Amino acid sequence: MSKLHKTAFTIKEKLLGRSSHQILQDLLESQYWSRDRIQKHQERLLSSVLDTAFLQSPFYRDLYGKKGIARSDIQTIEDLKFLPVLTKKHFIENSDGMLVSGFPQEQTKLCRTSGSTGQRL
Repeated sequence: MSKLHKTAFTIKEKLLGRSSHQILQDLLESQYWSRDRIQKHQERLLSSVLDTAFLQSPFYRDLYGKKGIARSDIQTIEDLKFLPVLTKKHFIENSDGMLVSGFPQEQTKLCRTSGSTGQRL
């Protein structure tokens, strides 16, 4: 890729609000991490996602509460087996409640599937 292409790509990504360049740099660095470091990194990311789900998503807070699952119950990747499996029905019936509170509506994107299982989503 020429320097001109790299510069154009970088400008386009910034204009679109994407961080592809940083993601690539992170992947290039992390490919050499030890298994232990990768697992710790995954658990930090998991913790952030779960904190958001428990604190800011009415759907997940209610679903986990009904199942008797507290945030403190899920600490490692191995603990994911305790979370309920979500179905298409969950997404169809609860899409608004899945959104986190305080997230700007203009930053959400509507995505659709073709319904390869017979039911569109």
